[in-house]
Amino acid sequence: MKRVGLIIAVLALLVACAPQPRVEGTPVEIVQRYYAAWAQQDYRQMYALVSDGWKVLEPTAHTEKDFAAYVDGFYTKAKGIRLTFASEQSNTGNEATISVALEVETLDGTFLNTNQSLTLRLKDTGWKLIHPYGEYKDLS
Repeated sequence: MKRVGLIIAVLALLVACAPQPRVEGTPVEIVQRYYAAWAQQDYRQMYALVSDGWKVLEPTAHTEKDFAAYVDGFYTKAKGIRLTFASEQSNTGNEATISVALEVETLDGTFLNTNQSLTLRLKDTGWKLIHPYGEYKDLS
């Protein structure tokens, strides 16, 4: 029985360390995909668009399952989220800042609007969000 557990652990480690496919697109397109995936509750796609360094730092994102559970908690407070605006404010070729405007539909049907800036870094696997939420930022 210990052997089966060890084999499963090794397989899980190999899957986690497998090379990730490259995500193509500009920083604005990555942000648009992230919020489109969120609107569809496609947490797998969202998770693929954030940096591996942030996943290590952010306790609610160590695994795709943890991330999905955390983001799904949003729906206990709101019905949906929609990206209404995304514009590149800066881009050094390795790091980009995107200003976004979001519309959140609350449970009572009202809408809240919020603006924020997101930072992306160019990684081996393409542009990745390095701080989608929480206090941690992937500075690698």
